[in-house]
Amino acid sequence: MWQQSSVPFWIAGLIKLWYPQAALIFFALACTVGIAWVMWYHNIIDERYKKL
Repeated sequence: MWQQSSVPFWIAGLIKLWYPQAALIFFALACTVGIAWVMWYHNIIDERYKKL
């Protein structure tokens, strides 16, 4: 989960070398969408391994 959620940040870092403004937009999108994705995926993992 954490490896997949870090990929957009690595991409934003590479984009910054050529297009700093585009990297800022990409970073902002990665933060907002990425947080929602991590929360959603965490709930799936939590339900899968929940002990009753």
